[in-house]
Parts: sequence; structure tokens; C-alpha cells
Amino acid sequence: MTGKHTFESFLVKVHHRDTNEEIRILAYVSNLTPERLFDSMKRFPTFHVTELGEIVEVRIERSSDSESKPREEESSDSETVSAQTSTTSTYYCHFNRRRGLLLCFTTDTLEEAGRTMDRFVNHTNGIFPLWIHPITFDKIRREIQSKNPDSIISEFHAHRYKMDGEDVIRPNYEERYFKYMADDGRFTLDELSKAYGVLPTSILFNILNVCKFRITNMGRFAFAHGDLDFLFNIINEVLAKVLETKALIEKAKIEFIPVNMGRKEVKLPKVIPVDIVFSREIDFSEVERLVDNMSGEDFNFEIFDMLLMPGSIHLSGTIVDRNKNIGFNITGNSEKITLSPRKDTNFDSMMQFYKMITERLDLKAEIRASTIP
Repeated sequence: MTGKHTFESFLVKVHHRDTNEEIRILAYVSNLTPERLFDSMKRFPTFHVTELGEIVEVRIERSSDSESKPREEESSDSETVSAQTSTTSTYYCHFNRRRGLLLCFTTDTLEEAGRTMDRFVNHTNGIFPLWIHPITFDKIRREIQSKNPDSIISEFHAHRYKMDGEDVIRPNYEERYFKYMADDGRFTLDELSKAYGVLPTSILFNILNVCKFRITNMGRFAFAHGDLDFLFNIINEVLAKVLETKALIEKAKIEFIPVNMGRKEVKLPKVIPVDIVFSREIDFSEVERLVDNMSGEDFNFEIFDMLLMPGSIHLSGTIVDRNKNIGFNITGNSEKITLSPRKDTNFDSMMQFYKMITERLDLKAEIRASTIP
């Protein structure tokens, strides 16, 4: 693709290509300016960036004998990328500054595309995947089914999350993962959710005479054919929900309050925190297990100057996002964890921490304005 393009003209070209390849779309939220975001892309190793009007082309060089096998729980295209004939992957990116939405289009598989762009996103401050809370993701799929009763779910991936008060088969088995492929997926998903306490993370929809697409709870989409506007309406709905969470997290900030000191006025910092409020009382062993397992494949946190006391539970320390070298302070008990930003803290590291809490500790935990005066 060459020349200068508006986002609309780009979509027309993408939508009417003479190819059977799926379009994969990765979505991210950001509070950066376009200049800072694209400058970060230009400086990122392996990225070769060309501006094409409102579209930015990113080319990534690959070795011709590379082989990449998708992880079972994240593979969304049922494909294995191996011995690629081309040594270059291409991504076309558009950033809507007003909405803080970055969209990246590619024909790479979702698994490969996620790995490629995540390397950039995980090490860039001020940007985060369009992550959909598991409960919200399940509500969205139910809304799609309700509005399109003839829709078919031909494949889904589902995970078990930690919830209280579940009436499920063998509730002591917390590590559960299902991958299902059959045209009765919408019914099977309901049955598995009820019986085994799982929620979907990736769904392949086929809405007859409308479109066929995949959606994941990490803001990744694959469009096979049909009405592209239908998919963008879903992306907009997801964005609205994610921006609500982002806005709550961004209430955590540092304000500088002017104070008269005799003949001089000085500005003193005032920290405004936010709370992650649990839906149930958390016990000491759960918190202990959480702080022992903050780093790994999905998360890369460390806690410093930690104080963790049993009984009524008292937790305090400094959380450092090792990927982005950003820190924030926490205090907590059995009812909530309070996040207090530092000077360089951005929303993305705290959103990642909230994601970790919901997925590993309490799925129904909520972000709220802090009650600390």
C-alpha cells in the first residue's frame, strides 16, 4: 500500500481487496499524543515505520526459517506459522487521538500479531490492550446472540476464573481451560459455564448474511467476510466500556496544592489514590499466594518494601511493573487494595495490576474512587 490515506480510504482498500485472507485487528487504548506514540514506534527495535497520511505502516523483519507455534490457550486462528515464505510482516496502524484508540491491521495470525505488537506495547508507557473484563466479555457475547438469534458460535476458548459462591462440578479445580469447535458452540458455552464455572476469552461468530468474525477479551479481532461496519460497532461498544475503567483508574493522580509559607508560595504534592474493592472477604493465604506469583508469562510485577501481616491482613509495599519500569504504592486488607500513584505512574500499569487482581484473586473486584481522605 502506497500514497497518502485517510482512515476511511484505507478501510475501503482493505475491505475490497481481491484476497481471501482474514483481516486481523489489534486494538489498544492510549493517552499519548500521536507524535509521542509514533515516535515510540519509530524508535522501537525491529520496527520500520512509514507515515502514509493518517495511516502508519510498520514493517517487521523476520528470519525466513522462523517457526512460531501458537500457545494453546491464546491461539485464535487455529493456525501454525512455520517456515514463512516472506521475511516481512506488515501492520497498518491508525490512532484516533480524541478517543485514545489505536487500531493495527495485519494478515498475520492473531497469535503472531499479538506477540509482535505486545512486545512494543509492553515496553511503552501510556498504552494498553483493549482488555475486556471477563464478565463484560460474556455480557457482550450474550448481547450479540440476543440481537442475532440465528448467530452461530463455531469455536470458543474459555477459562475458569476465581469466583465466590459458585455451584459448579468439582469447584476445587481452579485451573480449567476449554477449546471447543462445533456449530453448537453457543449452547455448549452456556452448558460449560454453568457446570464448570468458565467464561469465554475468544469466540468465533458467524452471523448469517451479516459477517463472520472472531473477538477475544484482549481486544483482538479477526474479520473473515461480510459487513465490516458491524464489527466496528462492536469495537466501539467495547471501547466505551474499557474507557469507563480507564477513567476510574486515571482518577489516581498527584496534584500540587499551593501553600503560602510566609513570603513564599510553595506547591506541595497531594496523592489521590483509587481502590480495588473486593466482592468478598479475602483471606491471608490468597494474598500470600498473589504476592508470590506476580511475575510470569502474563504479568511482570515485583513488590518491594513489602509488609504482609496475618490476622485482619495488612499489606503494603511498592509495586514495580518490570516491563515498563513504572511503580506505584499499595496498601490493602481483606476488603480492598488502595493504589497510590508516583510521579511517573501511568494508567496502563495500574490497569494491568487490576487485570491481575480480577484474574487471579477476585473476578468481581471493582475499581472505585478511594475513600481515603
